[in-house]
Amino acid sequence: MEGDRRLESESRSCSRGHKKHFLECRVVVEAFLSWTDKARAGDRAKAAKALGAAYVASSLPKDKQAGAYMAMSHLLDDPSPQVRLALAEALACSEDAPRPIIIALAEDQVEIAFPVIINSPVLRELDLVDLIGRGSSLTRALIAARADLTAGVCAAMAEIGSECEVLIMLENFSAQLTPSSLRRISQRFGEEPEIRSLLLDRSDLPADARHVLVRQVGEALESAGIVGHVITTARARQIIQEAADTAVTLIAGEASGQDRSYLVEHLRQQSQLTPAFEERRVRSILATGRNHAIKALYQSTGLSGRSLEVFTEATRLWRQAAEMPYGGAVQHVAKRLLDTFSNGADDATVYEMMSMIEKLLIVDQRQRARSFAQELMAEAA
Repeated sequence: MEGDRRLESESRSCSRGHKKHFLECRVVVEAFLSWTDKARAGDRAKAAKALGAAYVASSLPKDKQAGAYMAMSHLLDDPSPQVRLALAEALACSEDAPRPIIIALAEDQVEIAFPVIINSPVLRELDLVDLIGRGSSLTRALIAARADLTAGVCAAMAEIGSECEVLIMLENFSAQLTPSSLRRISQRFGEEPEIRSLLLDRSDLPADARHVLVRQVGEALESAGIVGHVITTARARQIIQEAADTAVTLIAGEASGQDRSYLVEHLRQQSQLTPAFEERRVRSILATGRNHAIKALYQSTGLSGRSLEVFTEATRLWRQAAEMPYGGAVQHVAKRLLDTFSNGADDATVYEMMSMIEKLLIVDQRQRARSFAQELMAEAA
């Protein structure tokens, strides 16, 4: 019984406290509203700046915070852009700025939204995506220039942004552009020289998108008037096609993993996956491809495990042997392979390969000995 009385007493006390707090807020807001009705725009702007700065700095007493929030909400409807801009600048960079007010300012006219869209950490990915969909071209341009754009925001911009807006995003090196976003930009704006150049300069551009852009460069050259004055149309088409084929080979040699799969599927859809391409691609990878490209090539034939390691290492050694200023390539490659993999007796396939390589080495040694003896005899004669 005593506990119930105490609870009821505390409840009445709490209710009185809330009522008192509400009345204090109301008095503050009413006084502020009364003042703003008479004050000039410049004075209201100063008050807005001071109010916003005090709120985010937590320098206001707790019992004044709610009143300050209500006063700032009122300033959102101030007829003077100068006042709303002052509030936006005061709140723009703070993590403690009230979210509803930040969102309202971000949807205001561009010069007011500018500091908020560019700087506010309060705006979330979904807020920015929503602004991209509903905002003006200038709003999207501001978002495109914002630091550390997330993948979701970049995807939305890649899908609906204009050429200018996408160009700004590509020049924003902190934007987190995914392969799918880069592909979409290539599809939409690959014919635009500035965007195409920025895309081709990116090391993370997917191989299939790079191929599309390279072909568009070729088409642009073919249609250029100056080319037609120098060589015939047929010759120009032949040169451009040869260059495009070489480019595909180089692109394929650099591609790896899923990126290669996308490229192969893209070439198949474009009816450009031909035996000639495959032969050029294989030669390019074996001659100059990186280690991961060589491994991927051999994996595509079914090799794996230690067998894959043998072929990959043999390719690397043959490249070294090709640059030797003297003979003995077989000796160099075979000895290195035997030194590296001769302990693979537990792997039957590797053991068989090493046996074949050892036989090859013996045959080469005998042949070299015969050649040396014949040279001596020829000199003696």
